Amino acid sequence: MARTLIGVNDPKTTKRWAGETFVSTIPQTFWGKNMMASKDKDANAPVHIRNDLSQAAGDEVSYNIYAQISGQPVFGDDTLEGNEANLEGFTDKVTINAIKKPIDVGGQMTRKRTMDDLRAVAKDKGQDYMTRFFDEACFTTVSGARGVNGDFIMPTGVTTYVKGSQPFTPYNQDHIVYGGSAISKATLTSGDKMSLDVVDRAITMAESEGGGSDGKMRITPLSMGGEDKFVLVMNNWQEHDLRTTAGGRWVEIQKAAAASVGYASNIFKNSAGEYRGCVLRKHQKGIRFSDYGAGSNVAAARAVLMGRQAMVCAFGDAGDGQRASWKEKATDLDDSKLKITFGMCFGLKRPQFNGQDISSIALDTAAAKPY
Repeated sequence: MARTLIGVNDPKTTKRWAGETFVSTIPQTFWGKNMMASKDKDANAPVHIRNDLSQAAGDEVSYNIYAQISGQPVFGDDTLEGNEANLEGFTDKVTINAIKKPIDVGGQMTRKRTMDDLRAVAKDKGQDYMTRFFDEACFTTVSGARGVNGDFIMPTGVTTYVKGSQPFTPYNQDHIVYGGSAISKATLTSGDKMSLDVVDRAITMAESEGGGSDGKMRITPLSMGGEDKFVLVMNNWQEHDLRTTAGGRWVEIQKAAAASVGYASNIFKNSAGEYRGCVLRKHQKGIRFSDYGAGSNVAAARAVLMGRQAMVCAFGDAGDGQRASWKEKATDLDDSKLKITFGMCFGLKRPQFNGQDISSIALDTAAAKPY
């Protein structure tokens, strides 16, 4: 019996596969699964989502934040007029762009499999590719650097995750905590590894700075079950150093996560533990460096402590009003070969307002391969 195949670039087929590609990609990434708000424009998550699907590649999406109100209150019958507090707002922008990857599924596979099978293979491989790329884009953006990780799709030396987008934003020095006794990149030694002392200093900084009359933005914590929480994402090598130096306290750190009111949240799932209200996470794509220390030869890594809106992710229209696109093209003289191009339209930015880093702190420590 002959099998009916939906033709190449049939509108119903391409739209369905485009939608399935997005659903199968972003929600499966580390950042999409664990760090993004479940609702559009809900900021109670490290990654703030903007679904501006009217925007196309190359467009800018603006977002705002407002400083805390300061100044003396008005007492008794004193005059109110003239003593109003101003709402001081700051605007930042994120550029969205199209990210595409074509796949040639013709040749020998065409002769052995049906077109529908080839679509499924292309979808699986494309999903894996875009999942890896999106996580890399998130790690490089929130870290403000590409680093030297050798398992990335994007090459070393790039200054932005996608051509035509905003460059990586370096951290201000007052938003970096260094391992050990180091006070700068040049003073870091191979012994200045990740430890509870480093985490303590970063948490204390997040809890105590900003929110008053000092003009600094407070790192707003996440709200989970009525409790304030931060999230620390580190490279696996940093987590190894932290775990092996914490001794018996590591068991308590793991117990704290299991007992937390936020344990049901994806932020807690598969976490390394919780320490002082900070959820500890690890990932192999955490950014690593090779040029720290006085001789620029100390291996290091950057962890990031985050509150709300540590990064903004804006999705634009990749085609047909969707966040992903799927285009098919039959090639060769007899149209026997099939090429598929899939992609998305998005932009990422670590916010800065009024020249200040907000909602995140970098933890730079020595981190060498432990095996």
